[in-house]
Amino acid sequence: MKKLIPLMMALLGAVWASAQSCPAVLNCPQGTQVFCDFSGNDSLLWNAVPLTYSIEHQTNDLYEGAANLSLNILGCAGGGAMYVSFKLFLDLNQDNLEETVICSQLLPQTGYVLANNAFNPDYTGGDLYLFDKRDVSDSLRYTFDLQLLNQGDTTVASIYWHNLKYPNSIVTPRLPEGKHRIVWTVTQDSISTTCEYLVRIRDCGEPLVFCKDALSVDIDESLGYAIVPVSSLIDYVEDNVTPNGLLQYGIRRSNTGLGFPADTLGQAVPVLNLGCEFAASTQTVEVWIKDKAGNTTMCESVVEILPSPIACALSVPTICSVPYNNVNLTLDGVHYELLWTLKDSQECKYNMPNISTACTELDSFPGASYFSIQPVKNTNPLNGVSTYDLLLMSKHILNVEPLDAAWKMIAGDVNRSGSITNFDIVELRKLLLGLHDKLPNSTSWRFYAAYCQFPPNPFDGWCPWVLTLENLPLENYDATYYFYGLKVGDVNGNAQLVDSLIGTETEPRSVQHLITTDPLMEAGAVLDIPVYVKDGGNWSGCQLELNYAADMLKIEGIIPGNVGNMSTDHFAQPGEGRITMSWFEVQPVVIAPGNPLFTLRVRAQSPLRLSEVLKIQTARIAAEAYPVAAEVSNLNLLFDPAAAKIQPQAIWAPQPNPTQEGAEITLELKSAENVFLTLMDMAGREVYQSKTSLAAGTHLLDVPAAALSMAGVYSWRVIAGATTASGKLVRL
Repeated sequence: MKKLIPLMMALLGAVWASAQSCPAVLNCPQGTQVFCDFSGNDSLLWNAVPLTYSIEHQTNDLYEGAANLSLNILGCAGGGAMYVSFKLFLDLNQDNLEETVICSQLLPQTGYVLANNAFNPDYTGGDLYLFDKRDVSDSLRYTFDLQLLNQGDTTVASIYWHNLKYPNSIVTPRLPEGKHRIVWTVTQDSISTTCEYLVRIRDCGEPLVFCKDALSVDIDESLGYAIVPVSSLIDYVEDNVTPNGLLQYGIRRSNTGLGFPADTLGQAVPVLNLGCEFAASTQTVEVWIKDKAGNTTMCESVVEILPSPIACALSVPTICSVPYNNVNLTLDGVHYELLWTLKDSQECKYNMPNISTACTELDSFPGASYFSIQPVKNTNPLNGVSTYDLLLMSKHILNVEPLDAAWKMIAGDVNRSGSITNFDIVELRKLLLGLHDKLPNSTSWRFYAAYCQFPPNPFDGWCPWVLTLENLPLENYDATYYFYGLKVGDVNGNAQLVDSLIGTETEPRSVQHLITTDPLMEAGAVLDIPVYVKDGGNWSGCQLELNYAADMLKIEGIIPGNVGNMSTDHFAQPGEGRITMSWFEVQPVVIAPGNPLFTLRVRAQSPLRLSEVLKIQTARIAAEAYPVAAEVSNLNLLFDPAAAKIQPQAIWAPQPNPTQEGAEITLELKSAENVFLTLMDMAGREVYQSKTSLAAGTHLLDVPAAALSMAGVYSWRVIAGATTASGKLVRL
């Protein structure tokens, strides 16, 4: 039946500007209009085989919900009659095609829709389907209609249900589940305005569930855990729409997660496994129900896990830490923390007991679905750290000699910036000089889960520093889990793995001697005390700590030697009675025996002899030098009154002397010179000669081992410009 409803808009007090667009829709929704419904399903509405079908609920009985479909319209003041119509497009079989249209201008008979008319001209024809199957006469069945109400200068258009017998009995229409669409059309004075939007009906009613008060379960001897299906704890369950067979069921221990229990793939967890760690205990559990619309509800019950001595004779996993650069060894003094988060986001920590200095056992399981294990070792940040590490890091930064292993680069990232920079070197130097007693942004050791392998450039990837595990029955865990440990700042891997061995040398070292004077000083006397490298040499750096009796001696200044880039930044007085030094050069420098490495300006507080109050201290850092031609050498401090007579020379005697191989002669040249070296054997025969052009500065002249072919005494002579020096050199 075609139905057109004209309206003459009354002229009211409001006068609109001539530019006002009209007729105007005042409340056309943007996006999908969702109607939240808590009612149950009515099997007598929208249940027409085969027209209707619910994919979600697997039935031809579509769920329906009340939908307030209305529109506020502002007509043109003084305009002509206004016409309002609607087309309601319905997808009744959920195939994403709106096959059925209800038109206000061609409404079907009471209780029916004209199905499958969406593709007909003007939406005519179609199949007559009964959507209202209540056991009433046709005059009492629902029919769609359009109502227009004037409210001041606004007209409210609404779609409603009523019946022919009681036409004034207006009911909000109940639309079926599915994807629907409505198109409103408003026409006045030949001007048409449309409003189109999607309509969805949402089931917002939570399921109803009642739990059993308690349940007792045994641990299965073959499995090692008890199985608690969620169904065993439910007394009653019902949902307003979703059939019980389509509800989702989940279970977990209380306060071990948030929301509906699901696994990593989002699937419901309908069974709870309780292992031997829960034997002889009671556990509160949560029973969850979720309907097809995603509404959830929960109740709690108590599960008693009965003792099971036979089933629970399972071993617990072991967690150990090994050094990254030698996985066949273990680390000393590592302790472990068990970390987890409760349902209310509260973070928890448990200190795990050690079974050895490097290992622990996973003997406790927290009340959470997932937990993490974190090793911690923060003892002696100077372990394995020396100025030699700074030298290697600087070579890496300058690309002179890049570090050749990922673990070395991680160890060199002292401040955890994701790279090795001069800032890392500065922090380590402060540590060596005693200006800091710990690393600023890191524990002294870092750990990484052993299953993760760093790429060649470790800063391009990421490895976790905790081991995260799911709360599972014991038999699901590996027997042993490992962490790799890295000593921060130790890029050459010489840190001691046992704390009690820190400071001990694993291999004998050569010794380089420092020499200084040994004056007797009266109270109040101030002297400059130069410290020389006894035999000179070609060095890349050194480090040391000097201790002195602060009640007898005062250090008023430290004067760096004229050696490479050495400055006051390489020295510190971190505390009373202490002097520290940490210096290195990427390009080695020659140190002449007559050129002071550094000078101490000292004041005597009381009468003293210097050698009795000033000593090298190796308890905190090693006293060591880095000669280019040798391994790392220990430093020794010699006091010799004759050292006061040391004067700069142009040519120094060969060192070492005697020698088992070759030797080196130190030259101090004021200007560029041609330098001649001659060697003669005991018979006076010339066995070696060289000529070298050298610039002004300090140099080492090589006496090759091949020139000293036999053991014995050789004569040497060096001519550098107008300066000549000679002497004896012994080959052992």
